[in-house]
Amino acid sequence: MAYSIYDAGPYASILFTPSDSGLTTISIMLDDGEAVNNTTSMEFDVRSYLNLNSAPTVDTPEDLVIAPDAGEQVITLTGISDGDGNVQTLTITAVSSADTIVAAPSVEYSGGGAALLRLTPNPATTGISTISVTVSDDGGSDTNNGDLDTEVSFKVETLFLNKKGYVVPLTQADSGMWYFENEGAAYNVTFGNSGEFETMEITMTGKSTWDGMWLTLQEELNLSEHPYISYEIYSAGQPTYHWNYFYNNPPDRNEKNSREHMYMVPANEWTLLSFDYSDPGDMQTNEVEEINGERIKAVLFNLHDSPGSWPFTRNRNEKGIIKAEKVQAIALSYDSETDTGLPSKCKSLYLTHEIFAPTAEKSDNILKYMEDSVNYWREFIPEDGMTLDTLI
Repeated sequence: MAYSIYDAGPYASILFTPSDSGLTTISIMLDDGEAVNNTTSMEFDVRSYLNLNSAPTVDTPEDLVIAPDAGEQVITLTGISDGDGNVQTLTITAVSSADTIVAAPSVEYSGGGAALLRLTPNPATTGISTISVTVSDDGGSDTNNGDLDTEVSFKVETLFLNKKGYVVPLTQADSGMWYFENEGAAYNVTFGNSGEFETMEITMTGKSTWDGMWLTLQEELNLSEHPYISYEIYSAGQPTYHWNYFYNNPPDRNEKNSREHMYMVPANEWTLLSFDYSDPGDMQTNEVEEINGERIKAVLFNLHDSPGSWPFTRNRNEKGIIKAEKVQAIALSYDSETDTGLPSKCKSLYLTHEIFAPTAEKSDNILKYMEDSVNYWREFIPEDGMTLDTLI
């Protein structure tokens, strides 16, 4: 190997020209001419080739989403070459990262720019497997950089597509399907059977309005065309109030119109609740982004023994229990006799809106709810300072 060294102040360059293929070690020593501590050294390896073997090529397949019982899938691999003018013999193999989800794939290749990849999902499981495809050439020799491989990968996800009419069994909580927020402190839950159907008995004690119970679905649910959910409730001794959230993947939920879908169950009678989330905004987040209704993985059931603090929006007014047109009830109460020991009746009454909102609620939504509430009450109290006899 011929070489030259060029000094450039604190830097130096070394130029060398290989004379043959192979591996050599270059050692460099510096000497500053002093009597002691005058030398330092370093070394590095250089491998030279008379020619280079280029890596083979193959296009990366697109990710695939299929049902676990879809059967064998045939994928065409394209863009195959040896990288050197197609003069070498190529070998193509494929492996699955999770054989329990997708069994070991096979590849059919007889030359040219395409091959067939065959894979079969396991009908008994769902999940994600990474399929890795490796193309290997045989262009290596003693005078080049050897045989080379190129690997590409893609994901195959199996899930139950377009699942409809999904009935959830009320089984024990230790099955992993049910999770109760603040269980014990807020809820006491038991599972049983009435003789005709399975039951879940829930006793709520001092729970927060927003504590709920989670149902993790064993099969993903497609609600893109039919966003409905129904269940039966028996409220012992007093009414209860119910609303829901759907979660997809990633875990976004339909918060935007959740206030519009809260229903009361009267005491001591079985009541079928049917929720319809097909109106505009019903499947949107608070950021007004649509959740993926094809990939519902969990449902959060909210339930409480008193209604939440809801604004007077159009949909809420249709279902709410406070009716502004019944303001005459205030006048009727004033016509009644004052109970002994109570202070005298007020001469002036003020209608005040006290705003409560979840911490995750967007400010723009809160302002809109306030505006809707004021506009609603203005229909019945058009001017400030009106007397009750005028209003009724």
